[in-house]
Amino acid sequence: RTRAAMSVKFADKAAGEASIKQVRVDSDDTNWVLFGYEGKTTLVEQGKGTDGLDGLKALLKPDAIQYGLVTVEDVIDSHKTKKFVWILWVGEKVRVFRKATTATHKG
Repeated sequence: RTRAAMSVKFADKAAGEASIKQVRVDSDDTNWVLFGYEGKTTLVEQGKGTDGLDGLKALLKPDAIQYGLVTVEDVIDSHKTKKFVWILWVGEKVRVFRKATTATHKG
């Protein structure tokens, strides 16, 4: 017997989408946002900032599953490039069952 995937939702969808947009637009200095679970299937914003990957890494927890979006900039052949990196963090203290159930989430 297989189980259906569980849907994931933002606690505040409009705020979550706005934070992601902040990271993606050039007119805002925000370059990362981090989300984590409140309960089993609800995502909440856990932080955002202008200090890049170091700022995001400071909020990663060993007992949590978290999702981050960070902007990475580089110069290639004198051209500035901007890439967006989606990060799935699974802390080393997350229980195996929680890891397995989270892998089936969609949304």
